[in-house]
Amino acid sequence: MFDIELSNGTPIYMQIREHLKKEISSGILAGGTRLPTDHEVCQRLGVSVATVKQAYSELIKEGYLERYPGRGTFVAQDMVPANRPFSDSKNIGIVFHNIFSVTDPSIARTVEGIAEAAQAYGYEIHVFTTNGRKIFDGSAILRENIFKRHLAGLIFLSPMEESDIRELQRLNCPLAVVDDVYLNMKVPAVLFNDEETTYFATRELIRKGHQKAALIVSQRLPLDLRIERGRERMWEGYRRAIKEAKLDFLEMVTKYVRDNDKRIADIVADKHAVLQEATALVIAGDWLAQEVYDYLCREGRAIGKDVDLYILTGVSVNIPGAEAIYLPLKLQGKRVFKMLMDQINSTDFKCKEILPVEFDVPVC
Repeated sequence: MFDIELSNGTPIYMQIREHLKKEISSGILAGGTRLPTDHEVCQRLGVSVATVKQAYSELIKEGYLERYPGRGTFVAQDMVPANRPFSDSKNIGIVFHNIFSVTDPSIARTVEGIAEAAQAYGYEIHVFTTNGRKIFDGSAILRENIFKRHLAGLIFLSPMEESDIRELQRLNCPLAVVDDVYLNMKVPAVLFNDEETTYFATRELIRKGHQKAALIVSQRLPLDLRIERGRERMWEGYRRAIKEAKLDFLEMVTKYVRDNDKRIADIVADKHAVLQEATALVIAGDWLAQEVYDYLCREGRAIGKDVDLYILTGVSVNIPGAEAIYLPLKLQGKRVFKMLMDQINSTDFKCKEILPVEFDVPVC
């Protein structure tokens, strides 16, 4: 924030004032950001308190800053950057929660689709990780790195705080997300028809004669009731199939994931009874399916004999006897990039695009 190289040619208070103006105008310092106190700045820069007070006072008069007794000095809440931090460059950003997400085969397929589309349009992609923190008020370094790239827009492959999305939209940042639906605001999103996909898989298992089918999904933390994730849509599809067949619901088994933790021991401990009762499982995700398969093998349960599996995945899984519905993740990457391009080029676009998934429907 105060990485200033003070020179002798210009009064110091003016250098501080202009530096802060630039940070605010570029969007690096967002509205509501709390600034260091006068004393903190003078100690950091080795200047007098009076010099800092003069710089702050002029910025307050110009409407850049607001000062509240007992609370401190803040960037004005309604300050909209004069120089848009998101430009007409040929660079776009992809944002994850964790760098390990890039190694997840399913996410890698989506990124591959984005990269191919970006290359066709002459764009370069840059990857950013939040480590679970907010972009605004939570990670000044991340925010500065994003803004200093002068990106044309952002694609989010992990759910972001609603406040972050609102602030980016206030800054006129073109953006698009995958899989998530923000219930209280319009956010461009590309997702699969998770409800229909899960409904089909559950129905097929019921057609095989299964009376006890369960749904197993993963859910990255933290949860946010203002964001609809695939988990909720899958549950609706499962419920519909079970209700139509007049069967009893089994409790949904959810693997809550924090960072790169992919151990299944915790859900097995909590849902052991459900897993033992079910004779058929609908599993969302390749790595989760592999973990469940390993658990079933340890329990001595054979696939196709003791239990049937239907896996919803975007990559191939090596589980003998299991059936799968393959989600076109690469297409999802290309479509979300196209959605971002339509915003950048001010072209009409759908705020939500639901991608079709092909099912192998048996002949009745």
